[in-house]
Amino acid sequence: MKKTALLLVLVMLLISLMSCGFLQGSGSTDQGDQSDNSQGKPSDDHNNQEGPDDNQGDGIEGGNNQGGNGDNNNQGGADGSDDENKDNHNSHLISISGVKGLNEQIYVSIEKNPVFTSYRLLYKEQGDSEYITLDENLLVESESKVDCYVLGIKKGNYEIKIEAEGLETTANKIYSDIFVHEQDRSGYAHFGGNEGVGAYNNDGTIKEGTKIVYVTNENKNTVTLEIDGTEYIGLVNILQAQYKSDTPMLIRVVGKITTNQWNYKNVEPRFSDGSNATSDFFVNSFSNEYGENLANLIVKMKGNGGGEYTYNYRTTPEGLSEVRLTNGGTKYTNYKGSDFPSLVGKSVFDDDSYYNMLEVKGSKNITVEGVGPDAEFFQFGISFEECNNIEIKNITFTDYPEDALNFLGGSREDLAKFSRYWVHSCTFNRGYNAWDISGERDKYAGDGSIDFNNVSNLTLAYNFFNNTKKSMLFGSGDSEGCMNFTMHHNNFYMVESRLPLGRNVNIHSYNNYFDQCKNSSDIRKSSFLFSENNYFNSTAKPFINSSSAVKSYGDIFTNSSSNGATIVTDRTESISINCKPDKVTSYSAFDVNSTLFYYNEAEKRTDVSVMHQASEVPDYVYLTAGAGYYGLIDAGGSSNN
Repeated sequence: MKKTALLLVLVMLLISLMSCGFLQGSGSTDQGDQSDNSQGKPSDDHNNQEGPDDNQGDGIEGGNNQGGNGDNNNQGGADGSDDENKDNHNSHLISISGVKGLNEQIYVSIEKNPVFTSYRLLYKEQGDSEYITLDENLLVESESKVDCYVLGIKKGNYEIKIEAEGLETTANKIYSDIFVHEQDRSGYAHFGGNEGVGAYNNDGTIKEGTKIVYVTNENKNTVTLEIDGTEYIGLVNILQAQYKSDTPMLIRVVGKITTNQWNYKNVEPRFSDGSNATSDFFVNSFSNEYGENLANLIVKMKGNGGGEYTYNYRTTPEGLSEVRLTNGGTKYTNYKGSDFPSLVGKSVFDDDSYYNMLEVKGSKNITVEGVGPDAEFFQFGISFEECNNIEIKNITFTDYPEDALNFLGGSREDLAKFSRYWVHSCTFNRGYNAWDISGERDKYAGDGSIDFNNVSNLTLAYNFFNNTKKSMLFGSGDSEGCMNFTMHHNNFYMVESRLPLGRNVNIHSYNNYFDQCKNSSDIRKSSFLFSENNYFNSTAKPFINSSSAVKSYGDIFTNSSSNGATIVTDRTESISINCKPDKVTSYSAFDVNSTLFYYNEAEKRTDVSVMHQASEVPDYVYLTAGAGYYGLIDAGGSSNN
């Protein structure tokens, strides 16, 4: 009887212990969570934990830090299925080091986790029911991270979802309330025009039917695009065939695109007549330091006098191709260049040269844009001849031996036929010509960053000019000109000259920072520059004025002279000048004429999106100008007049 009672007590004690959880088996929820979390499986305890850098990301803005909170994580996918909610509980495995709403784009940086083999980004405007999957070409992978660039979106609030997949694990993470700004489209490129410049609409979305080409250094000569029923191969051939199509073209550059130029020649240069040249000077080699050339760039060997020979070349992936003679003459110097087999043993007059230019003729509706901060054109430039509606943005230009960009129209009388060029958020580093054979010896730092001739309606904004030499030219001679040019929010650092050099042109320059430059605005031959709220710091000659007029309003000169300008305190004050860029229309008072200029007559002010006082310009421009900075319009300072 005692034994039975004791046994009964032991059984009851055992039941009690089990019910209290002291003797649970190996499938215990708590122990399972501890084990499974280390292997990337769901845990409700970690719903509120983001990756280690989520709150330390570069420029994570209002609302972006909500991405890892419990409410967002419990949203799961669009249909709220159990599977998607389960995946979303793994959001702590997705680490985000940065989320930024920029100008008509979103930037997201994902830190790689070895448990995942692939990532996908989806986005939508907040309130929309369906996500859009980001093109995989806009996910740029490195060893440690995946940078995502959501491009071609309009102003508004957005939500993104990151999906990660591994061999045994999936996860997703949602960020909401990402505010996207509109791009600053102030200036002449958009003045009086309803159609967006290039391949984008004015709200930042891509024009209907646009053909998109993604170009990398690896596919620069093999990427393909069909135009008017014909397949074109290589970046150069694709751009040069655009004249056959009315469909807009969007070239997206991923990374650094390289080509080669001459090996450096450490011998004395010759005079224009060749009298001081040694035989070594005429023997040259083409570099292969950067691997495969960008094929079909134009190279010319020519003279600057009448009746001389001009030889045209096209680059090949290996080097230079055969030469063809385009005109004859009688003035010669000896030439032995081994890279020019057609010239060996012959005499030509080679007083000038023209290297590595991508020539685009008779085309329209083209945007060339860089993806991220690393897009670069190295040792070549682009020339747009008799083209319309061209946009260049977020590209760095380095070591161009001729021009980084060239825009060329027809005659001065018909300059309005070739119109609307918008160059913004680019960086122009110094050019470089390893074998400058021109008579003036003035191409050792390239021939110019940007040249414009007989074209109209141009905006140059939010660019960084870094130690450039001959930076901008408007009108190549006294009989040439340009009409309607705006330059704003550019950063000019230690630039030598031509900011710009202008002939027969009307220019509005505002909110630019000229920092330690030599010769800035060189205004010649019946030109009119209206300089408004610019900042000149330790700049030797802000204005060089020859047979032209400069009206300065609200500018600041620190350790700089205001010589050459008429300083006004009344925005409406007029100055005397006869400026007719097209030989017909008078621009002698364009800055106070709303039919010729973006002028608010009622308030007597310039009508633009962002106008700072000159004192605010250095800090603002430092934050917004150049490739990779995107000209974010609310990065400090006031946003009104």
